[in-house]
Amino acid sequence: MAMFLSAIEATIVATAMPTIVGDLGGMNLFGLVGSSYLLSSTVTIPLYGRLADLRGRKTMMLLGIFLFLLGSSICGAAHRLGILIVGRVIQGMGAGAIQPITITLIGDLFSLEERGRIQGLMGTIWGFAGVCGPLVGAFLVDHPDIFGWRSIFWLNLPFGLIAATIIGRTLREPLHSGKSPRIDWLGAVLLISGSGALLVASGGVYAVELAVVGFALLVMLVLVERRMEEPLLPLTLLTRRDVAIGSMSALLMGACFMGIVNYLPLYIQSGLGRTPVDGGSSLTPLLIGWPIAATTTSFLLVRTGFRTPLLIGSVAVAMATLGLHVWMLHPIKAILWPVMLLMGAGLGLTTTSVIIAVQTSVNYNQRGLATAFNMFSRSMGGAIGVGVAGMMLGIGINAHHSAGTPAVEPEALTEILSKVFITLSLLAVMHIPLCLLYPARSSRKAHGDEAVVAPALIE
Repeated sequence: MAMFLSAIEATIVATAMPTIVGDLGGMNLFGLVGSSYLLSSTVTIPLYGRLADLRGRKTMMLLGIFLFLLGSSICGAAHRLGILIVGRVIQGMGAGAIQPITITLIGDLFSLEERGRIQGLMGTIWGFAGVCGPLVGAFLVDHPDIFGWRSIFWLNLPFGLIAATIIGRTLREPLHSGKSPRIDWLGAVLLISGSGALLVASGGVYAVELAVVGFALLVMLVLVERRMEEPLLPLTLLTRRDVAIGSMSALLMGACFMGIVNYLPLYIQSGLGRTPVDGGSSLTPLLIGWPIAATTTSFLLVRTGFRTPLLIGSVAVAMATLGLHVWMLHPIKAILWPVMLLMGAGLGLTTTSVIIAVQTSVNYNQRGLATAFNMFSRSMGGAIGVGVAGMMLGIGINAHHSAGTPAVEPEALTEILSKVFITLSLLAVMHIPLCLLYPARSSRKAHGDEAVVAPALIE
């Protein structure tokens, strides 16, 4: 329930924005309403992952839900767009805790054989939230006498409180022994500032300057963490082969996934002249293939190890992205639906294999950070992929305008978006040799410490 709320909030506001701006004003701040939520949720993921290891999953999960509901209340009561943006930032800070800790708890509560099924469920929830978010937002806005745009935020409160109550009453964690660990706040500031600068740069705003600043801050982070007794990001963990390659895999797959989710509907609507329903339904096979493949992942992992399902999924994603080019030549559902089903199956295999492998390779006290860093890499990859694709689209449109044609014809848009899909295909192909470097087996035994920890976690 908490995961669904944090996922749908990334898209539900989009269709309501014209109404919100008409009510509150502030058109110049239009873009910040969506980007502020995504930015704050992404950059705080590793911080919450580490805090979940140090202070407990339950504490951080409840804190995340509290911040999410506080931000929702501020948004629902906002009388200026600037206040709404502040609420969105606070919402994002809460979502930054909810998303990684939910996946971490799956690693705590379920055995290796069960995790694929549960990860598939979470993938379905995430995908369903992404697709139905704009539709729910439009429905609420279209019935102002009953709901209105403010209900988008107020409806979070009862469901969030129910989720917090269930977690608070039923989740049991091992007691932390010894002295209370110190929090590396300097590392947290450097991580959030550096990754935030890179995210903003990926959108094309002062791209070169912010990219330089972002990389410089992350270099400083590495230097600081090497000297810390209790670092926010233990470099010995993040440089391990299974964690490091898993993060690179998440980065590439995040870019492919978000690039296709954002630009395929645009091509269908603007390039082919189809309806918004056609654009949204083009993603349906992907959302069907993902959970089916994720559910079978655990079966493959137990019998073949981690590398094989990761490699199978990577090849499937590469074939699907290349298949999109074939479909662009013959844009019919008979080609698109199998291609997108294959895409979903490939993404379900790769993302589930990596997250289970990473969680299995570490002990309980490092699982929160390892899980969060993998999700952080996927979010960063998605944001950068969408930003770079957007820059390519903008450059193509500007070049078209400079040629003397004020409007971009469907044929020209098709040519521009074809280059975007080619770039995504290259990323998918690059992922295949990366899979060959991944350990065939985890550096820990399959069940590690789950058998000891899991039974004590839930009442």
